[in-house]
Parts: sequence; structure tokens; C-alpha cells
Amino acid sequence: MQSSQGNLTWNTPAQPVSFESLTFRAGFFYSNAGAVPWPGDPSAVNTELKVSRRADPSALELSEHPSYEQLTPGQRRAYLEWIAAGRDDADPADRALGYVLLAFYGLERRILIDGDPDPAILDEVMRLMHRYGVTDASCPLRSYFLQLLHVGGWRLGAPFYRSIWPDLLQVDGDRPDADGMRMVLANLYELGEPLHWTVAYRVALIDENSRRSTVTSRVREQFWELFHQRFEEQHPGGIVLQAAKQEAVMACQPANPAVLQLAIQQRRLSQLEWRFPNVLGLRRQFKKLPEIWNSCVQDLSGFSRARGSKKQGITAAVAAWKALPGALQDLDEHPVRLAMNELLAEAPTENSFPVVPVGDIAAIHEIPMRDKLTVGQLSKLGESLAAVGWFMTPNPAFVSVALSWDQEVAIYPRGHWEVPEPQIPAVVRLLFLATALAAADGVVTDREVELFESHVGHELRSERDWKHLRATQAVLRRDYNLAVRALPQIARSIPLRSRSHVFRGLVHTAATDGEIGPDEIKVLRRIQKLLTLPEGTLDELLGKDKAFSEVVVVPPSGIADAGEAIPPRQAGSNQVVPGLKLDRDRLEALKKETHEVITMLAEVMSEEESSAAMVEEKSAIPHSPAAQAGVRVDEGWMLTLDRRYRGALGELVRQEEVPCEVFERIASKHLLMPDDLLSAVNSWSDECLGDFLLERSDVVRVYLDLLPPHLRISRSIPLQSAA
Repeated sequence: MQSSQGNLTWNTPAQPVSFESLTFRAGFFYSNAGAVPWPGDPSAVNTELKVSRRADPSALELSEHPSYEQLTPGQRRAYLEWIAAGRDDADPADRALGYVLLAFYGLERRILIDGDPDPAILDEVMRLMHRYGVTDASCPLRSYFLQLLHVGGWRLGAPFYRSIWPDLLQVDGDRPDADGMRMVLANLYELGEPLHWTVAYRVALIDENSRRSTVTSRVREQFWELFHQRFEEQHPGGIVLQAAKQEAVMACQPANPAVLQLAIQQRRLSQLEWRFPNVLGLRRQFKKLPEIWNSCVQDLSGFSRARGSKKQGITAAVAAWKALPGALQDLDEHPVRLAMNELLAEAPTENSFPVVPVGDIAAIHEIPMRDKLTVGQLSKLGESLAAVGWFMTPNPAFVSVALSWDQEVAIYPRGHWEVPEPQIPAVVRLLFLATALAAADGVVTDREVELFESHVGHELRSERDWKHLRATQAVLRRDYNLAVRALPQIARSIPLRSRSHVFRGLVHTAATDGEIGPDEIKVLRRIQKLLTLPEGTLDELLGKDKAFSEVVVVPPSGIADAGEAIPPRQAGSNQVVPGLKLDRDRLEALKKETHEVITMLAEVMSEEESSAAMVEEKSAIPHSPAAQAGVRVDEGWMLTLDRRYRGALGELVRQEEVPCEVFERIASKHLLMPDDLLSAVNSWSDECLGDFLLERSDVVRVYLDLLPPHLRISRSIPLQSAA
């Protein structure tokens, strides 16, 4: 339908009109036939003015205060075609904003002066704002749109206004209009609705006591989340609003110059003023909001700086995550955990445990590729994974063994703050030793695995304990040699007072199936040597200890090597055939033996912790000249090294990096060739410490993490040039 006011006609979608070979179905514009006396309306389409047949692309821009009568014929064609197309463009950026402002003039007049209650007019204003009023260039136009929507929505009643103002606040973004906020708060007050945190955030934003900071924009999402949490902590359920006694008054500033002129001529300026409950005027109910705001700025400042840093990579991402307040630290979003999730998604499994090369985990942590990862590096990887909910096995805290870059490890989830039971590291160490024995013949059978589990089962009290064991089993079954390579590290970590008893328990393990084969004898002799036990210890156990009287020692095929003789049996002992079935008493004895061995292997942890504490205490005390002279060469850890290399090694392990010229002088001092010293020490350390101790490049690097804990004090001892 059309409605006329003087010479102006308001066109609606209900009755389309045609003009200049165009049909206007969208409506919502004024038209007139002939001139209209001032103030008229700048947006009114005068049907008597000339219109070109084609829009003039070179003359699309309009003046700052456009008027239809002042448009060129080509501009009028462009404007009319746009209205006929429903005031829409395929690309809104192609539309000069002067045309949008001209259309807005008519909508504003219809609402403010004519008082048209049709909500469809407000819907059209909202659509135009979202389509054309959200760019930086349209900022003044957006302000006019928002003002008209707040005022027009308020006029249509509290429920209707409540339905549209959340959208208006979103358009406001980080620059909420104070008058709009007053109307929103008044609306909540009239509806009896508590203040929600999303509105409280904006109230704090316009408060003069709230700090202005790049934090709020640089890390906006985290700021909102933290503000939300802290608002709910102080105001659970929101703030029940109150209003000041005196009403608030807002004067509308129309964009259309004709609107203000008409209000003055008709003495209806009151139509451009609105009165509503003055909720924002009662400031005391909002006094906590700036405090919450400022605390969020303060606590997110470190995270904001990290986000603004030019540093890239996982290290920078982890640093940023750690800078987050604890309330925002979601482990699922930790950079390492996200990277690990991707890695594990493609990983093969062994007994349901994902297995991956440890080098892939090191790469995630930006450790450069190398042949082997030291125990220290592995410990840091283990700590990093544990912090985000994963366990890695072999766990460097259980078995201090260096791993090659391609060595597979198993990964499995840990519970919240889950810490292994005290006996678990010892069980894992015993598993390594038992696997080295079982793999002596080149294969670990299911029967051997079952026997081991039956011996240690009474030590495992929960499914979580079994998970630690079976994850390690998964790795060892894929690479038995890992257990063999770990023998030196485990052996040298066992306290001297416990070594003979632990060795006896290992012999029991080897004899579990009633026989000990030649390959097992060979491994046991090697362990005997690594434990620095007397040379005849194994022979004495098998020949004289009654516990082994029923064990068959299988001779090697052919002629036995020297030193591999089968120990003689005591008179009267009974020989049994392989496949011996263990009776209940024997099983109980084995369980008791296993428990004692596990208890002793558990001492490794306490011994290492005590040594570390002692080192820390001693490091604060100045070293005596005797202590600075070098590491004692008669210590047990070095006894298996050829004597002529011990003195030089004692000097080398006093710091992490040795200049090459100093290394050569040390070798010369001890009557050695540098290459011979390097080769001999590394061959020995690879066998006894599990990795090369020395690495020569521009300097000679000494991997002190391979040394026994009580020797790592050498980091603080300066190395003087050898005379």
C-alpha cells in the first residue's frame, strides 16, 4: 500500500510500483511527483526528474549529504536500479555508501517523524546495517543505524527490544555506545532480568576505571573467557539491577536533516527524546566490574606478550600456553598435546599401546636430529609428556638408558596427577633384566612372559599398575635388544650391598622353567661382571645353593667355550627333565624372592635421589684442592675400563665441553693418542654406560648425564689446561 503525506508517498512491499521501466517490489521509500517544498525529504524519488537509460559507473560517488534531486541522471539510474534490486548487491563493497545513506534517510523519517509501528521497517534497517554498515569506512553510518534500531526497538515495546539488542551489541564490538548501553540496562531492569556477563563486560568496557590495554584485543577470546569466569564467581546468576530515582533522557541525533527541521517546525522535538529507567546512573551496583576487568588485563598480560612475540615454533607456543592463567589452561589445547595427538593418530600399536620413534617426539620438542638422545634429553621429554597427560616408556625415570633416534617408545595416557606406585619402577627394571635373560636364545615366548607376570603379579595392585608393565612389555617385545643394551645402566645403578641378592634373584628367574640354557648362562655371566661380583659367583650358586638343586643346566652343543663349564652338582641332588612343573611351595618361594629383588631395585630411586641431594648440598661448598684434582679413578663405575685410560677419563669428566687442544694435551699427558683415547672410552661407555660418552666436533662434548649421579658434581669444576 501507499500512504501520502502532503506531496510525499510512502511505498511498501505490499503494492509494488513501476517507474522508468523498473518495478520496485521491495518498497520502503518515499516518492513524489514534482518538487516538494523544504524540508520535504532528501530521499524522496521525484518521478518528474530526468533519469538516464544506463547507470553512469564514473559518477557513482555521492556528496556527503546526498539528495535525490541533486543526483545526476546517471546516478539516479544507479540509485533506482539498486532499489529495484531490493537494495542489495552481489558485492556490498561495490556500492558507494552515499546511496545507502540516502535510503536510510527515508527509513529514519518514517520511524521518527511518521511513527510507523511496522516492525518490518526495523528489519530492513537491520538488514542494511549488516549488509553495508560493518566496514571501517561505514563507521559513521553504522552509528546512525544503531541509534535508529535502539530507538525504534524501544518504541515497539520491551519484549521486542529485548529480541534485537543482543545483535546490536555484537555490531558495537569493542566500542559500545553509552546511550545504547543505558537503554539495554533499562530494558533488563523493566523485564526483571539479571545482568548477564556479556552485558557486564560491555559495562566495564565503558567504565573510566577500566584499564585500556592491547590485551583486550590481542587475546580477546581468552579475555572474555576469564572475565566470564570471574564475573560468575563474584556474581553467580548475574546482578539484579536497580535504577536511580531520576529517569535517564536521551536525545536522538538524526542523520536526515529534514527530520530535525520537521520536528522544529512542528514543535515536536519531544519525539526525538526518550526517557527510561536510569540503571547506569546507580554506579555502586557496578563497582566490581572494573576490578574484574583490570585483574583480567593483569593476568593475561604475559600471555598477550607471548602472543605478540615474533618467535615461532612449539617452544614459543608452549611458553604462551604456560603464561595463561591456570583457569584457562586446558590440557587438550596444549601445543605439545595437540602435536602428539596427530602423531599418535597415525602410529601403529602393540598390544593396544601406540608406539612411535622417540625421535618424532624429540622433533615435536624442536630437538635437532642426532644419532642418540641422552638420558637428560629423554627425561625432559618424559616430563613434558607427563605434564600434558601422557606417559612414555621406557620411562627415563625408571630406566636411565640412552635411546637411538629411531628407537620406538610406547605412549599411554595418565590420569589426573597420576603418579606410579613406588614399586613400579623396580618392577620395570626387573622386567628389563628378565627380558635380557629370556631373549638370550633370540626369542621371548608367551610362556616366559606369563611366568614373569605370575612372579610380579602380587606387586601390582591395580589395572593402572599393570598398564605401566604392559606398555614396557610392548616396547621390549618389538625390540629385545633394548633390554640387553640397558643392562650396564641398570647394573651400575644397583647399590653395592644389594647386588649379590639381586643377582641370585635373576638366576631364579632364569631357572623358572626348570632349566638354564647356555645362552642364559652367557647373559648371567655378563650381568655378574657388570655387577662387579666375584668371577665364580654364578658357578657357586648353581653348584652349591640348594635352591637350584632341581635346576637342569643345559650344556652348549659341541665343545663348551672356556669359562662356560657346567657347575657340578652336589652329591645326592636330583636331575629333572625340562618342562618341570613348579609346585606351590616353589611358587611361593619365587614370589618371596621376587619381592625381595623388587624391594632392592626400588632402592635405586632412593639412592639416586639421595645422591642428587648430596650433590646439591656439596655444590654450595668450595671444593678443596684435592677434590679439584680430578675424579677418583678407583671408583667402581670405571673399573671395567682399561687401566691406562682411566686417568685421562678422570680429567675429562670434570665439565661438559673440553676444547680440542686441551683434549689432545690430556691424551699426551697420559701417553695416549687422542683418537685412541676417544675410541677406547666410547667403546667402553657404549657397553657399560649405554651410549658414547664423548663426541668430538669443534669441541669434545662430554655427556655427563651418563655418569653415576654422585659424579655429576663435576659440572661445576673448571677444567684447567693440562700441563
